[in-house]
Amino acid sequence: MLSNRVKNNSYLFILCSFLCMSFMASAAPEKTIKIAATQRLADLYQSIIKQKQKQIIDFTSLNLKNTSKGFTSLVILKQALHKAGLATKVEFVISPTFKRSQLLVQSGAALITLATLREGYEPSGTLKSSPLIESQDMARGIYGLKSNHALMKVKTLDELKKLSAVTNIAWGGDIKALQEIEPTKLDLVSSLRAIFTRIAYRNIDFALLDLPMWTPDFQRRNEEVMLVPVPGLFINTKTAHHILISKTHPDSQKVYQALEQGLKIMREQNLLKKYYRQVKLFPSELSNWKLLAKKVMTDSQLQPEKQLQLSNIAQSDAE
Repeated sequence: MLSNRVKNNSYLFILCSFLCMSFMASAAPEKTIKIAATQRLADLYQSIIKQKQKQIIDFTSLNLKNTSKGFTSLVILKQALHKAGLATKVEFVISPTFKRSQLLVQSGAALITLATLREGYEPSGTLKSSPLIESQDMARGIYGLKSNHALMKVKTLDELKKLSAVTNIAWGGDIKALQEIEPTKLDLVSSLRAIFTRIAYRNIDFALLDLPMWTPDFQRRNEEVMLVPVPGLFINTKTAHHILISKTHPDSQKVYQALEQGLKIMREQNLLKKYYRQVKLFPSELSNWKLLAKKVMTDSQLQPEKQLQLSNIAQSDAE
C-alpha cells in the first residue's frame, strides 16, 4: 500500500515538473534579433502580419500575391528558430542598400541580413547559413519591354549579346552572368526602380529578374513600367540564397546553431521549396524553357577591365 502511494506521488511529481517546464518554456522571453533590411521589406513584413492577424510562426502557407522572396526568407528565418526552440522578436535596422546591410552585420550593429551570394563566397565577419535556395534553383528571366521585338525574338546567346543590359551594382551573380554574355553595354544602377526606368526610358534592352508566380506571362511591374520575359528562356546565375549572421554579435553562435537546426527540420518537412514556390519559379518547373547560360565565369576568366571588384559584391534580396 505504501509502495503504491510512493509510486503515485512520484508520478504526480514528474507530471507537475513536466508541466512547470512546459510553462516556463512557453513563457520564456523572446530574444530580439536585429535584421538589416530595406524599408520596403520591413513595411511588407509588418503589413502582412497586420493583414493576416497572426504570428509568422503560425503561417502554414504563403498564398499571398503581394509578397516577395525577401518576406518568404523572413518567414523561414522565424520558423526555423522557433522549431529549434528559440523564440524571437524582429527589430528592423533600416538600410538603403545591401552593401550597407552587410556592413551593419559585419560591425555587429545588426545580427542578420538576407543575401544571394556567388558560389563559394562568404563575406568576412559573417556566418553564412546553409542555402535556403540552392544554386541550381536560381533561375532568372530575361526581362525587357514587350514592344522590344528584337529582344523578344532572341533564341541564342549570340543574339542576346548584340543587345544592352542593366543590373544592380549589388547583384554580383547577375553581373557575372551578364559579363559572360558580353552585351554591347552593361549599365550598373543602385535600385530595382532604376532598372525599370533605364529599360523604359534610356534605351537599355534587358535585365535579369526572378520569374514571379502570380502574374500573367510572368510580367513584372514597377509603378507605371511593365516588363516581360523573353518567352522560353532563362539564365542560371550560379548563386545561392542565404542568411548572414554577424560574427561579432554576442548572440551569433547561439542564433546560428539554432538556425541550422531549424533549417534542417524544415528541409525534412519540405517547407523551404513549398514556401518559395509560392513566390518564384524553379527551373524544374520550366520544362519547356531553355537554359541559355549554363555556367558563370570565375573572376580569373573575366577580362581585367570587367572584373569590377566582384569579390566584394554579394547580392541583395531587393526584389
